[in-house]
Amino acid sequence: MAEARHPATTRPFGLLAGRNVLVLGAGTRPSDDPEAPVGNGRAVAVLAAREGAAVACADVSPAAAAATAALVGGPSTPKHT
Repeated sequence: MAEARHPATTRPFGLLAGRNVLVLGAGTRPSDDPEAPVGNGRAVAVLAAREGAAVACADVSPAAAAATAALVGGPSTPKHT
């Protein structure tokens, strides 16, 4: 069976398989602009999950962290004051 590879490269998927990643600042601020880009933290969380990592999301906005966690299938951490 052939190894799964990224469509645009020759490297294999799963470079972070078996790793745990905590992304601080994983939320994205809401925007009225439908074409607004996602934040860096959300982008990192999605890419790490895509590469096989177990991702935990943290943000000053618990709702934003939970939304990112829902995208990547990982837990969000509540904000402690």
